[in-house]
Amino acid sequence: MNDDKFLPDMSRLAEAIRKHDCIAFVQLFHIGPMLPPFLRSERLYPVAASSLSKEELPLPNFIPPKGLDRDEIKRIIEDFVTLAHRAKRAGFQGVEINAACNHLLNSFLSRAWNKRNDEYGPDTIENRSRIIVEIIQGIRELNGKEFGIVVLINGAEIGLKDGIRPQESLKIAQVLEKAGADAINVRAEFYTPFRDPNKRDSTHFPDVALYPEPPFPVSDLMEDRFWGKGGWVPLAANIKQGVSIPVIVAGRLDPEFGEKVLRKGAADFIYFNRALMADPELPRKLMEGHPEDIRPCTGCLTCFDNNERGNPPLCQVNPTLGKESLLPISKAKKKKKVLIIGGGPAGMEAARVAALKGHEVILYEKAPRLGGSMLLASIVKGLKRENHLGLISYYETQLKNWGLS
Repeated sequence: MNDDKFLPDMSRLAEAIRKHDCIAFVQLFHIGPMLPPFLRSERLYPVAASSLSKEELPLPNFIPPKGLDRDEIKRIIEDFVTLAHRAKRAGFQGVEINAACNHLLNSFLSRAWNKRNDEYGPDTIENRSRIIVEIIQGIRELNGKEFGIVVLINGAEIGLKDGIRPQESLKIAQVLEKAGADAINVRAEFYTPFRDPNKRDSTHFPDVALYPEPPFPVSDLMEDRFWGKGGWVPLAANIKQGVSIPVIVAGRLDPEFGEKVLRKGAADFIYFNRALMADPELPRKLMEGHPEDIRPCTGCLTCFDNNERGNPPLCQVNPTLGKESLLPISKAKKKKKVLIIGGGPAGMEAARVAALKGHEVILYEKAPRLGGSMLLASIVKGLKRENHLGLISYYETQLKNWGLS
């Protein structure tokens, strides 16, 4: 998005979203101190609000970042505004500014990262928020009042000394609302070392943060009773009671739990991320009254892990993710009898697709129930991190609906 030469493809994407009567937004963020190893070079290196030594870093796995000077801050603000304007020219109706996780903009909001002694320093909430305020004002001036601006912030930096606390997050949200933000999206960043350095399982996912057990008490900050589901909802509710613009929340939510959050008044909108990769048809199936047909996300984080390594997203339960146009499911020209041996995940998916294509399908499984190795995995791993039983139930419903024997 950093050049007009990308406008044609950006426009195609925006149009593909809008033609289905959906609002097209794109997220903008500067990765800052979280620059992954495969992107680092002499020209690309971690930056933050302040230069920090190895001893000052919030976690030992970070690379000491270079602090930005005022000219660099102004250039980055201009970059955000330019990108937002290019997004509008491409047909997007709004942007989300990611000032959460441990990305660049959050490093200004957090006293643990921000050690500056100028107008962008940590002395006041206004100073800490200034870079985001100036980005919002620049976008609003160039794109007009009808262009949507959502800001994603940390409702708390859990486990971090001098990290953002819920009371500070509320004040930050109020400053951003005054600056012209149209909505606030709330998440949290959990500061614990990676359990497996070889796997990118970020703790800004509440189900990861709480597994197997949090290293310190968290019940005063987040919902910890449902294995991460709705973990960030209390942080969103904290902000909602102090602002007049909509508040958004995500975090291992499913449609049923999300509906409870809305009815409770803890948030105004529910974001689905991984759930939509597992089943992009989730909204349509809900609107048509068929929640049982939604393919559930198991929470394995294969999508995130693969993407963080610079690869396209990959989904363990949706083999067509990112390849929908290459793997269309259409009726076969000739109906056949198909025999599938084995009722594990591969066998069940093969049976489902064969039935969708119009074939007569028989599925053989020697065990008394379907599921294959997922049944054993559910016993060994439990259900706190990956809901294999939910996926099995989905397949059982689909096979029954198609009349498979």
